[in-house]
Amino acid sequence: MERVKLICLANSYRPPSSRCIAGLSEQAHWIRPISPRSEGSLSWTERRLNGGRDPVILDRIVVPLSRAASEPHQPENWVIAPEPWQFEGSLNSSEAEHLLEPILHREREIFGDTKDHRSFAALEENPAGESLLLLEPDDLVWTVDHNGWEDKRRYRTVFHQEGQAYDLSVTDPVIRSLLAQKEDGTYDADLDGGIGSKRMFLTLSLAGPLDNGNCYKLVAAAVPIL
Repeated sequence: MERVKLICLANSYRPPSSRCIAGLSEQAHWIRPISPRSEGSLSWTERRLNGGRDPVILDRIVVPLSRAASEPHQPENWVIAPEPWQFEGSLNSSEAEHLLEPILHREREIFGDTKDHRSFAALEENPAGESLLLLEPDDLVWTVDHNGWEDKRRYRTVFHQEGQAYDLSVTDPVIRSLLAQKEDGTYDADLDGGIGSKRMFLTLSLAGPLDNGNCYKLVAAAVPIL
């Protein structure tokens, strides 16, 4: 077992009640702690910090890991050990800006291309080099509407990265909660003052394959710099 210190940069919604956690190690390496179960998502008991709360963005946490578990679509995966997670404080915005600025993704392509997904079959032949990254988008807006087939609300973000337009699903539970209080429509990056940030970073994740064989690119977390 290895205890790894992470800066939490995602606590992403996984239906119905699980989460996906991701963070940056002291060596500036991305790590995605996963459960030993087949889907890898983390239950409340598995991700709970001492003090009895969920990890939040910019928390310093210590996560016990048992082994690497790289997958073709997610090379950063590590299986957790059955030990408690520890909270060691949080970064302030100045500390976060200083730490995260050097790792910002500055390329036009995201996870290898400009589409909103990657084929899992293609990734099995040519595994992803990364499935987690942090970027500072241009022209970001949040959108909420209804899925015409299932009549479920959809939470998405539209932005530009080095001039390339993207339209991706949002799995950040904080953003989803704020959007859930609003009518269908398009909202600015600050959600009409609901966030209050001077800069907005996004943690992007490449999710596991769906029944259609595709791994979709998701906005796993908004990282506001206040």
